[in-house]
Amino acid sequence: MVLFRNFVALILFFLITKNVSAQEGYLNSDYLIVRSIKITGNNRTNEKIIKRELKFKENDTLKIAQLITSIESSKENLKNTSLFNGVNIHYIIVAGEFADFYITLEERWYFWPTMYFNHTERNFNTWWQDKDMSKIGYGAGFSIKNMRGRNEVFKLNTRFGYSTRIELAYEKIALDKARKHHLGIYYSFQIQDQLPYNTINNKPVYIKIRGTQLLYFQEMNFKYYYRPKHKIKHNAEIKYLQIEASDTIVNLNTDYLLGQNELRFFRLKYFFEYENRDFIHYPLKGQYFSFEIAKNGLKLIEPQIYNDFYINLSLIHHHPLNDRFTLSSAFFSVISENKPKPYAFTQGLGYRINLRGFEYYTVEGYTHILSQNQLKLNIIKPFSFQMNFIPSPKFSKAFLAVYLNLFADYGYVWTEKTWAEENHNTLSNSNLYSFGLGLDIVSYYDKVLRIDFAYNSLKEYGFFINFKAALHK
Repeated sequence: MVLFRNFVALILFFLITKNVSAQEGYLNSDYLIVRSIKITGNNRTNEKIIKRELKFKENDTLKIAQLITSIESSKENLKNTSLFNGVNIHYIIVAGEFADFYITLEERWYFWPTMYFNHTERNFNTWWQDKDMSKIGYGAGFSIKNMRGRNEVFKLNTRFGYSTRIELAYEKIALDKARKHHLGIYYSFQIQDQLPYNTINNKPVYIKIRGTQLLYFQEMNFKYYYRPKHKIKHNAEIKYLQIEASDTIVNLNTDYLLGQNELRFFRLKYFFEYENRDFIHYPLKGQYFSFEIAKNGLKLIEPQIYNDFYINLSLIHHHPLNDRFTLSSAFFSVISENKPKPYAFTQGLGYRINLRGFEYYTVEGYTHILSQNQLKLNIIKPFSFQMNFIPSPKFSKAFLAVYLNLFADYGYVWTEKTWAEENHNTLSNSNLYSFGLGLDIVSYYDKVLRIDFAYNSLKEYGFFINFKAALHK
C-alpha cells in the first residue's frame, strides 16, 4: 500500500509540474534527504546568495507531500531577486531515500549605464496634457545590481533639466554570513529653478524662474535591514533632510516650510514587510503586507519646527480563480497627526499612488485611504521567445503576456477644511471613486504598459497610460 501511494505521488508530481522534473526511483519512506544541490549558470552570482532563497538545504529531510511546494516557493524567491531571467529546478531520487537537486539559472545583465530622458511630472498623462518641455529631465549615470556577485546594489545618477540632482547609493551590504542582516547608505542633493509651490483647484501650481535657485534639497540616510525569513523583512532607517526655499517661494506660500526659509530635521522610521507574491513586478497570486511608522523631528537640531509622526499601511491580495482569471484587492492608508505640515512634505493621492481616472489631479491631506479592486483576465498567456538578432543571451530572451481587467477604486483624503476651501481643493474631504476597463502588457525585463479607460466621480472619462502595474507597492 505504501509503495502504491508513493508511486501515485510521483505520477502526480510529474503531471503538476512543468519546469520541475524528477528522475523516478523507488521510495523507502514518505521522506527524502537532500543529498546535494548543484547550481549552474551563476557566472557572477555567489552560491550563498542563491541558496539563501531556497526552501531546502543539504542534509534537510523533506516530506514527499511538501516537495513540489518547496521547489515552487524556491523558484519564486529566486525570480523575485530580479537577478535571473530564467530559473529551473529538477531533482533525481537516489537509492530510494536521497534527492540530488539541480538548479539551472540564466543570469540577467547587471551593469546598466544610465541615459536618462523622461518627464518629471507625477505621471505620463499629466505631462502629455501640457507637453511642457521644461519639465523634461535628462542625465547619465550607472547602476550595478549584483555587485561582487552578492546581490548588492551600487548606483550613481545625475539629473539635469527640470532640476539638477546627484544621487549615490550602496545597498544590500551583508553584515553576516547567513545574509540576514544588511546595511544601506544613500545620499542626494538637488537644486531647482522651477517647482510646484501650492495646490489650487486640485492641481499643483508651478513657478519657474530660469537661473534662480528657488529650492535646495539634501538628503542622507542609513538603513538597516533584517530578513529572518524568506518573505519577511524589517527595516530601520534614520534620515537627515535639509531643505531651503527662496524668499519668492515663502512669500507665495507661507506654509511651504511653515513660514521658514529653511528646515533641517531627522526622520526615524521602522518598516515591516511581508512579501508572498509569485512575481513582484506583476503578481497574479499571493499576498503583500507592509507597515511603516515614522517620526519627523527628533529634537536633535534646534529650533525643531517640524515635529510629527505618520503611519503607512498597505494590504494587497491576489487570488487566482482559475488559470485565466485573477481577483485582486488592495488597501492603502496613511495616517498622520492633524497639525500644520510643510507643504513641501505633504502628499495625499496623486503622487506615488492614485485613483485610476484621477491622474490629472492631486488630493492633498494629512490622512488618506485608498481601496482598489480588479478582476483580471489573461488573454495572451505568458510565453518567452528568442530575439535571434540580439547576440547576447542576457538580452535576446523576451517575455510577453497580455491581460484585460475590470476595476473599481475608492478613496478619501482628510485635510484642514479652511485650507481646502481657501484654495478651492474640492476633492479633499470628499468621497472619490472610479471604475473602468484596463489593458496590461507585460514584457521585456519586467516592463509593464498599462492602458486604462476610466470614469470617475466627477463624471469625467478618458484613456490613461501608465508604466506600472496597478495595486502595486
